[in-house]
Amino acid sequence: MTQHEELNELLTRAMSNQASPPRDLIPFVVSATELMKMDMQPKQMLVSTFMPFASFGMVVAPRGIGKSWFSLALGIAIASGQSSFLGWKIHQTTHVLYVDGEMQTIDIRDRVKGLSGGQRIDNLDILPSEELYQKGRPVCLDDKTEQSQIEAMLDALEQQNRKPGMIILDNLSTLRRGVDENSNSETQSLVDFLVSLRHRGYSVLVVHHTNKAGKQRGASIIEVPMDYVIELKKPEGSAVFHKGACFELSFSKVRGREPESTNFIATLDEDADGYLAFSVDHTAFEVSANIIVLRAIGEASKILSQRSIAGKIGWSTGKTNKVIQKLVNEGLLEKDRVGTRITDHGRYTLHEVFPNRFDPPPNPERFILPF
Repeated sequence: MTQHEELNELLTRAMSNQASPPRDLIPFVVSATELMKMDMQPKQMLVSTFMPFASFGMVVAPRGIGKSWFSLALGIAIASGQSSFLGWKIHQTTHVLYVDGEMQTIDIRDRVKGLSGGQRIDNLDILPSEELYQKGRPVCLDDKTEQSQIEAMLDALEQQNRKPGMIILDNLSTLRRGVDENSNSETQSLVDFLVSLRHRGYSVLVVHHTNKAGKQRGASIIEVPMDYVIELKKPEGSAVFHKGACFELSFSKVRGREPESTNFIATLDEDADGYLAFSVDHTAFEVSANIIVLRAIGEASKILSQRSIAGKIGWSTGKTNKVIQKLVNEGLLEKDRVGTRITDHGRYTLHEVFPNRFDPPPNPERFILPF
C-alpha cells in the first residue's frame, strides 16, 4: 500500500467514525487566493531544518543500539540551552517532557546526570514509568481516558509555565497495551492523539523499535502523518567495537528540508569525570579530522570559540580541542582570547583539498614543499 493510499485509508476511517450530528464543512473551505492572503506566523524551527515547533516525528532502531540515549541526549540539549546537537542547530531553548515507558527511575537519573555534565536542567521534566507500574497504572497511549489525563497533565504544566515545546515518548512498544500493533484500525486512536498534540503546538518525538526487516515495527499508518523519521542502525567497520552507544544515523523521511548533517556515525563517549557526550564520527569521509576542523573554521563568517566549532561539527569539545591544538602546533591555526583563526598556511591547505571552494592565500608558493 502506498503512502497516498494509507492516507486515504486514514481519512476514510476518520470520516466513518465521525460522531453525529454531522457538521457543515463549507465554512472550512478556503480558496487558494484567500489562503495566500492569510496573515500567518512563519513556521518556527526547533532543531535544524527538519524539526519545527508543532511537529510529529520518530526515531526507530533495533533493541540495544542507543535510541533512548539519543532521544534523552537530544532532549537535554534542547532543554539546557545548547546551541547544537550532532551538528544540528538548536534554534530555541524550551521545556522538554520525557515520558519513559520501561526504565528504572535510578537509571534515568544516572543517564541525565551523565549527559548533562551534572548541571541543573530546570527545563527538563520526566514522567518515569517505575512508580506507575508499581501502582498498576502505566501509561497507555491508545486509551482515550489515558489520553485525556495526558492532556490534563500538559494543561497543568502550561499553567505552571512549564509547557513542553517538545514531548519525547520512549518507547512506543512499552507505552501501548491491549491492542494489535500491526493493525492500522487499532492504531488509529493513537495516530489521532499524536497528531492532535502536533496541532496544539507540541513537537512530538516517538521512540520505536524496528522489525526484522529493519523498518518501524507495527502498523504502517503511524508514519503517514509524520514530519520526519530518523533511522539508527548498527554501524560497520571499526565503530562496531565501540563500548558505548554507537549507531549510524540516517533520515528515511523529511517533510521539510533535510539538514546538512545526515548519514553519519554517532558515538557516545565518557570523559575523565564520567560525563557523557555524543560525537559525530567522520572517519568514513575521505578527509581527515584536521581538514574537517579547518573547513568548519574556514567557512565561518565570524571568529568561533572552540565550543562553537565543536557544535558546528558535531564533536565533543574534548575531541575538537585536541585537533585544534594539533593544527595550532603545525601553524594552520592560531588562537587568542577572542577565538580561533585560520592562518594563510591553513587556507592554502584547504585550497589544496577543496580547490573549487577555497581561494589560495597571497603568495601560495611559500607553502609548497620542495621535492
